[in-house]
Amino acid sequence: MSDNNDLATVKIQSIPDNSNAISSVVNAKMTRFDIETQSMEEEENKQAEINLVLNLDRSRSSFRVLTYNLWCHRVVGGRNSAKRLNTLSTWLLNNSTQVYDIICLQEVFVCNPLLLLNYGSGQRANLIKRVQSKYPFSYTADAPWFGVQDSGCLILSAHKIEPCYQEPFSDYSLSELVTHKGYMCCKITITNKDLIVINTHLNAGMQTSAAIRARQFVQINDHITTCHAGHRVILCGDLNIEYGSTEYNDM
Repeated sequence: MSDNNDLATVKIQSIPDNSNAISSVVNAKMTRFDIETQSMEEEENKQAEINLVLNLDRSRSSFRVLTYNLWCHRVVGGRNSAKRLNTLSTWLLNNSTQVYDIICLQEVFVCNPLLLLNYGSGQRANLIKRVQSKYPFSYTADAPWFGVQDSGCLILSAHKIEPCYQEPFSDYSLSELVTHKGYMCCKITITNKDLIVINTHLNAGMQTSAAIRARQFVQINDHITTCHAGHRVILCGDLNIEYGSTEYNDM
């Protein structure tokens, strides 16, 4: 992140994958923005109101970012994943829904093609195809060389994006062996300046995995400081950090 303060007000309303999920968004300098969350149980029978507006450049009207966990796990839970993806695409295409510049999705998992014949790839491809009229550019997770499914991260964009890099986490808990979690980043140009957008999904396990998540943050930060020190950076995703916890306050 550049030294000048380009960030203005952030307001987020979202439904996480569970009631204790992501409660913050951070940038490269660890500036925190609180997120209003509601549990899946509360919202099971009604459509989510999602509204994230991030003003990055005051000479420009606004830059809108949406981050959302779709809970399309191919091994544990993830019920009605095709319906969930279809509901999201229908909502995004609705004329009453605002257009976002960048959409960062988590848990759009695709299985290892060597183990489970690419299960989930068709659902992901259908989502990308359905929203192409508004979001013609996308960046998908690499197929894993180990584990049952990929990172589940997906970036959709209304602007041309340049995929930069994606990397699996080097540290993770045993419960995450079935996934290939990590982070992915892409570059877009806004008002002649490069903007780096990073999408990630940190280790699950709440407080028991706090030390692992801290090391995953270090891995992401090492990449930012090495490759994007002079760029504006947005880091978003499902951080699996409980709001108000010691881990949250230390983040």
